[in-house]
Amino acid sequence: MTLKKRTLRNLGAVAGAQIVAVSLGQISILFLAHILDTEDFGLYAIVFVVYTIVMILATGGIDQASIQSKEEENKILSTGRSLRGLITGAVILFLIAFAPLISASFERPNLTEPLRLTTIALLFSYLSFASFVRLSRKLKFAQISMARVVYAVVWPIAALAGAVAGLDYWSLVLALILAYAASSLMLIYYEHRSIPMELDKKLAKGLLRYGEYVLASGLAYYLMLNLDKIVIGIFLAEGTLGVYFLAYSWGTAVPNLFTNVANTVMFPTYTHITEDKETLRKAYARTFTYSAYLSIPIGIGLAAIAGFFVKGVLGPEWSAASVPLAILSIGGMMYSLLSPASNLFLATGHPELVWRQTMMMFVPSVLLVVPMVVYLGIDGAALLMMAVATLSLVWTTWKSSRLLEIPTSSLPKSILRPTLAALAMGIATFGLSLVLPASVGWVVVLILGGMIVYLALVIALTKGSILRDMREIIQLLRSRKDLEDVDLASP
Repeated sequence: MTLKKRTLRNLGAVAGAQIVAVSLGQISILFLAHILDTEDFGLYAIVFVVYTIVMILATGGIDQASIQSKEEENKILSTGRSLRGLITGAVILFLIAFAPLISASFERPNLTEPLRLTTIALLFSYLSFASFVRLSRKLKFAQISMARVVYAVVWPIAALAGAVAGLDYWSLVLALILAYAASSLMLIYYEHRSIPMELDKKLAKGLLRYGEYVLASGLAYYLMLNLDKIVIGIFLAEGTLGVYFLAYSWGTAVPNLFTNVANTVMFPTYTHITEDKETLRKAYARTFTYSAYLSIPIGIGLAAIAGFFVKGVLGPEWSAASVPLAILSIGGMMYSLLSPASNLFLATGHPELVWRQTMMMFVPSVLLVVPMVVYLGIDGAALLMMAVATLSLVWTTWKSSRLLEIPTSSLPKSILRPTLAALAMGIATFGLSLVLPASVGWVVVLILGGMIVYLALVIALTKGSILRDMREIIQLLRSRKDLEDVDLASP
């Protein structure tokens, strides 16, 4: 099977799984918003932020380093597993010891035990390390996607069951741990082989050297994305944090879908074609363009009907989420367009560029997040997030163009048509939202109508070429023969 066909099938599998995951997650949040109060969401937001930070620390960047390494696989897995065991063990001990201090810093001592309990998820992350790396190196993303579907199914079931049982924010914490454990066990089921605990010092140094950039970039990136929640949790009421957390969840849900798809499939795929500059150049251009065709209308569309959506679906008690949801939808759209470049930098052996990209967002966030939250509240936090994402996108577009040796203007030109179509659709749906009664039914009608308008405009602006691209992709996905004459980057 050619790399193009394999990549498209992988993208289809991962995208399908992510659509299921995002749909189940966001729908369950809507139900949970009517069972739990804003304070419960605020407390869970603190636990989730801390948990994700320690999860990044526990990986140590070793996962991506092991996928990218060109050494013999068993050697990579045994050394990588040994490193992961040492790092994960240290992080678990740290969290158990310092959970009371972390809780006290937020003035929520009742979060000590929930934080300690999340170490179970760290343990399962370590246990599934070899399975995840082996599946990624073999480009078996259907299995990885199924593990994510398991997570997506277990989390809402467990969270809703706990919420109905009166467990309050504990329902969300326990659901997180159960879902991660189930997902890890699924990975182990698909790819399990005994790996000896051996440490090749030379290889370990190489993995750590590569991983340190990935770890530093990932940690800084996540801290930057969550500084707003941390500062809101410290300076504002937990109910306000709950409102912001829900707005952030919806505003970035779909962009996160595209980011997860790209991170899962495109990084290993780009790694396979780094020696062929022309193929890599065309593959990257198509990835960036298709990401824009999907993420831009969703970002602009959700921003246009944010107030209508909150009032009609969530209810008046969540009305404060309207403005941050609109802003975060645009910010999330910007972040989704950053993902292809991050994978390009890593695959071509330039993790330091990912670090620079992250620092460009991290430094302004650190300097400005406190005054923005103190003076403008959650609206200010959302504005800062959108601003740093836009700044980073400009730099990333320039840098990726130089790396691929293409004109700097070519990537912005490639997304002009979906941007124009999305803006026209956004104006139309916003105008209708001002005159229609806010309800779940009318929200659905506006979304479907916006999709139809956007597709019609895109077809007109591309003179039908988008339809030919879609037919080509569908034919490749359905074809049972090996298309040896087609490459990944064919126009």
